[in-house]
Amino acid sequence: MEIDITHMIEDADTMPCLAGSVAELGSNAGPYTWSNSKDYAKKNTLLSTDAELEEARQYFKEVGFSESDEMEQWSTEEINALLIQFIASNIRKMNSYDTEEEYQEAAKDGRCHSNIFKGDNGRWYFYMGT
Repeated sequence: MEIDITHMIEDADTMPCLAGSVAELGSNAGPYTWSNSKDYAKKNTLLSTDAELEEARQYFKEVGFSESDEMEQWSTEEINALLIQFIASNIRKMNSYDTEEEYQEAAKDGRCHSNIFKGDNGRWYFYMGT
């Protein structure tokens, strides 16, 4: 599934608040970024249908997030918040490159694992799949 994340790319300066590390944010980084991601998800829902939410659950299981059925009980907000954290982390990785072209070249040849790409329409997308 391709998810339009252009609004997140345009708001890249806030990504550390959604996916920052203990080294950057201190010992409460986990609860802090989780709370921020849930708040962000309320305002910027990426997935809303049952089919989209189920696809996200499967994606998270495939990438090793959870082997339990715990995620089956998660709310729409929680699934979106986790996805937002994944995307924010990818955006931060993308922004570590000096130029968009350098990032796209690194992603293309496998030096940078990222599911973010720019579409032919000029918008940015996150590919949720393996």
